[in-house]
Order: sequence, then structure tokens, then C-alpha cells
Amino acid sequence: MAYRLSTSYPFEALVRDLFEGNACETAAPAARASALRPPVDLIESDTAYLIRVELPGFDPATLDLAFKGHTLTLKGDKTLPDLDEGAKAHVSERRGGEFERSFRFPLSVDPEAIEARFEHGVLTVKVTKRPEVQPHKIAIEVAE
Repeated sequence: MAYRLSTSYPFEALVRDLFEGNACETAAPAARASALRPPVDLIESDTAYLIRVELPGFDPATLDLAFKGHTLTLKGDKTLPDLDEGAKAHVSERRGGEFERSFRFPLSVDPEAIEARFEHGVLTVKVTKRPEVQPHKIAIEVAE
């Protein structure tokens, strides 16, 4: 799945596509329904984009986060424990497997300033905007 964050793809459309499921590029509807798809929050401030991904039960060592071109890609693999020999599962609602999520950013982000932190099953990725596109205060000179 790829999400585009750019001036030609408004943030509101990105959020709408995320929650309506329209942003998936390649998966068929049936594949999207059965695929492991961790929930994501996308937040934009004046200085950065913040991505929060819920990954309960994931080992952080199985996560792969990479930035190439203008695309941030997160891949992960969640392995569920096998049942003991002779054991029978009466209810099995937990899901395991692999996933991949991609987010395309505008040229205005600084790939060298990307930070990621995994805490309490939540991965938080901060993608900082370049200083030249961040708002800055302009001093007003007072004439005497």
C-alpha cells in the first residue's frame, strides 16, 4: 500500500483514503480483507509528519523501515506460537503474517532527519520537513 503526501495529494485526501481503503495500489479487495494491516495514524504539523503504527505482539527485530526516493516503507513479520502437540484451538482470533506499508512524501522532507521509536507495541516515525519549508518568524523592524 502506498500513501502519497504531497501538494498534489492533499493531506485530507490521504486520510480519507486511509480510512476508506482506497489507497491500496496493488491488492485485490479479497487480498486486502485477509492481509495483515496494522492501524496507522498520520499527523502533519508545521515541522514534521508523524506516523504511528500499532504493532502489538511484533518483535521490533522483525521490522524493516527504509526511505528510498521519496517513499518510506515499513515491512514486518509477526509469528504466532505453534500449538503444543495434541492441543486444540477453540478460538483463534489473533493474526500473524507479513505486511508492507508505504508512504510517499513531497520533496520538502529531510531523509537524514527521520527518527523511529518502538514503545509499548507502537512504532512512531517522525519525518522532519526541511528547514526552508518550515514556518519561521520574521522580525519587523520599527522605524524611528
